[in-house]
Amino acid sequence: MISIKKLSILVLFLTLTLRINAQQETLLEREGFAVDMFEVGEYELAIETLEELIHKGHHNAYIQYYLGLSYMELYDPEDALPYLIEAKKQGFNASKSRYLKKDRYNKNYYSFDIDFALARGYHLKGQYAQAIKSYQNYLSNTDGIGITEKEITELYQKQCLNGLEMEKKQERVRIINLGDRINSPYDEFGALVSMDTSNIIFTRKAPNRDPKSVNIDGSFKEDIYITYRRKDGKWMVPFRISMDINDDKKNDFAAALFDNDK
Repeated sequence: MISIKKLSILVLFLTLTLRINAQQETLLEREGFAVDMFEVGEYELAIETLEELIHKGHHNAYIQYYLGLSYMELYDPEDALPYLIEAKKQGFNASKSRYLKKDRYNKNYYSFDIDFALARGYHLKGQYAQAIKSYQNYLSNTDGIGITEKEITELYQKQCLNGLEMEKKQERVRIINLGDRINSPYDEFGALVSMDTSNIIFTRKAPNRDPKSVNIDGSFKEDIYITYRRKDGKWMVPFRISMDINDDKKNDFAAALFDNDK
């Protein structure tokens, strides 16, 4: 016959077990919700949910990894790296993730690997030596990596090597505003200065005489502009390049080759 004392201990044990199981279920539910938000691109909500779990004392590798990855999707390597480093320390393995979807994993394998995620964080933060090491770890430790992923990773490695070389040749520079003629109230981006610094080609989103230059939402379509430096060093008022290049659609400037003025 079970004594009252033993029965009390048994009841207490069962109560604690049920409570622990309930807490674990809640943890997994919140984890799963955060991962679902990550999958659909709601990175801020994923971060909010995962940071709430960390605040409650949960620090497993899944939370660390997806929190770091969410910050990376927001181009915030500064906040992402500590979580990714911790996930790596805890032995996170993307191929064994309980949240990993088979079809997406096969399609975007490289984007889920912890070493690749770390490498991108170091790369974007300008820590090129650490990035190169993590890229190499990814290439060395990942089975079945595709040709495309391998080429992308090797390209990133070359970029980091170039970054290290550029750091050896640092020069002091002064950043100045080019004035209202270039920096208008509208959006300008994608600037390219000619080799002899006599002209600048750039993209501007501004109104023009063509009624088709306005998008449905009221914003302006992009056009390619050019400006020339005068003899006194000041820049001329930019003007749109000919309609042979600027049509009634979106016209973005990407790059140009300067080869004997061609």
